[in-house]
Amino acid sequence: MTGAGQVAPPADPSGAGAPLDVATAADGSDGERDGEGIPSLGELRRRNAELRRLVERHLRGAASPAPGSGRHDAPRAGLPADRAVGLPPTRLGPCGYWNESVARCPDAGGEWYLGSGWTATPADSLAWMRAEAERLARALSPRPGEGPAPSEALRPAAATSWDPAGVLRGWAADDAYQRVQAGALGEGRPVSVNTRGPDRVCGLGGVEVLYSVSARPVCCGRARTRAPI
Repeated sequence: MTGAGQVAPPADPSGAGAPLDVATAADGSDGERDGEGIPSLGELRRRNAELRRLVERHLRGAASPAPGSGRHDAPRAGLPADRAVGLPPTRLGPCGYWNESVARCPDAGGEWYLGSGWTATPADSLAWMRAEAERLARALSPRPGEGPAPSEALRPAAATSWDPAGVLRGWAADDAYQRVQAGALGEGRPVSVNTRGPDRVCGLGGVEVLYSVSARPVCCGRARTRAPI
């Protein structure tokens, strides 16, 4: 029972049934409103403290699912234990690797993407780069029996200091160096094979063209671990 002019304590929203203690605010004041009907500083502090308790109680309940509810009980099929449903991974590394081949001509102000692809492991990336390097070499300097041109249409190229096709073929045949690059890629560093050679661009004549076949890791998070090769 409350008399005239008295305010009944509000019920506990948590459902416990006990009324909230509003007799004394955190700063020792009575917590009542001032003469203009605006809550006093003590009342506001009390409300803020109670709200924080309710939020903390709710978060504790949400973080502790009932046994047998299926949450956090078992890993999803095909995932390791540290990737169980609802649990953050304990190790973050590359999600995969992006590979591309590009031709650039600073003289002509041009850039042409010749190929691209996504791979899951460093070994797959190096296999993609090797196949792409061989494809570019065939296009730049086809051997008899390679490519769409008939053998009788091919002529030996004049000897020059430029040999982009030879650089690409030499890299593609160097298994030991590719293993080194696969290790570097697995540790999160980009790798590439680069060369250059002359070409002709309509309206400009002879220009220098740069060729690059590369791979780079695409990471899921800031923590980095060595990926399987």
